[in-house]
Amino acid sequence: MGVAVNTNHRVLLVIVVLIGAVGAGVAQVDDEAWVDIPVINHDFRLPADPGGYYFYQIERYPVAEQEAIAWHPVGFSGVLPWDRGRTVGFAFNRASDAVNGLRQALGVPYAPGTYQLRVTVNANGPRGTASRVSLGYGEGAAFKPVGMSELDVPVESWPEWVEQELIVRVADGDEAIGRPIVVMLEAIGGSGSPDQDNYGTCWDTVALSYRK
Repeated sequence: MGVAVNTNHRVLLVIVVLIGAVGAGVAQVDDEAWVDIPVINHDFRLPADPGGYYFYQIERYPVAEQEAIAWHPVGFSGVLPWDRGRTVGFAFNRASDAVNGLRQALGVPYAPGTYQLRVTVNANGPRGTASRVSLGYGEGAAFKPVGMSELDVPVESWPEWVEQELIVRVADGDEAIGRPIVVMLEAIGGSGSPDQDNYGTCWDTVALSYRK
């Protein structure tokens, strides 16, 4: 004997099936894997100068090594030794010289999608620090930010490293699309540092990922 199906129940069943299908599609997009975008010398291990060196002295290295390093200074910036045989990105920042850091233009252009920039930050001493990380692009000599994150690194966290993250969504039609990605790391005056002074900021393990 057949079972009669009420018309209202049939419509409800169709709606439930459609909602389930749409939900599965959204989950599939959310679960899409991130793709790593290479950042040259992302851990600041090159060049291996035992005494440490400053990026404004980069011209004393051969051209091939300069290209391999890829980081360029913003203000009075440099690297200092950290642990054994290892270096990290480093920048001083004072109220009288407020912009210091490193930048790198990647060989990858922006596309519509989401970008995730991660970097570890260290206060480099007992004063605390503050870090600004940005994604942007170059326009002539200017840097045009697409997104930025500012982070106070308190004195209490030293000597531990703190992770800083920036998530940027580039929509269709954005002016950044097609322009090479630029990563910017800046030491800035933090709210927890004396007189807004920041005496040293270290960065390490810079990682950039993308997904549609």
